[in-house]
Amino acid sequence: MRYYLSLIGIFISTCLFAQNNTFEIKRCSAVIKGNIKNNTDQFWEFAQTGYFNNAGVSVPIDKNGNFNKTIWFDGDMQDLYLYLNNDAITIDVQKNDTITINWDAKNFDNSFQVTNSQKIRTNETNNMLSLYKLYRKPFLELARSLYADKLTAPAKYAKINDLYN
Repeated sequence: MRYYLSLIGIFISTCLFAQNNTFEIKRCSAVIKGNIKNNTDQFWEFAQTGYFNNAGVSVPIDKNGNFNKTIWFDGDMQDLYLYLNNDAITIDVQKNDTITINWDAKNFDNSFQVTNSQKIRTNETNNMLSLYKLYRKPFLELARSLYADKLTAPAKYAKINDLYN
């Protein structure tokens, strides 16, 4: 009987101890601003990833093509999916970033630029965009092929390995 009472006491104290430990999530912000030349839209959109869901965000554009949006997120980093040029361009923002995005709506591929208030973050983001440009289409083609083609597991792994190499 003493054994069971000891176990119950340990269990209750463990539960109470666990309740006293609080996990605090930092609420951070970043700014996304920029200009769109030859703009015809009133807004553009992006999605923010979250711990449990994604949220769509509309960014209003003024008559001169300028926009400025402060976003709030939990933690130190946030993935964003910019819905531009009929695609979802992935970038990340960190706490206190100021991201400047500029493009010409008539020549998106040659004019899209992302800069950051910190030079190292600009380099990181541009490296991400370079990888995106190199591998986005082959990745999407591979994903479609893996879904549509009736291949065995070894054949699927071979396709994945080919793209990786």
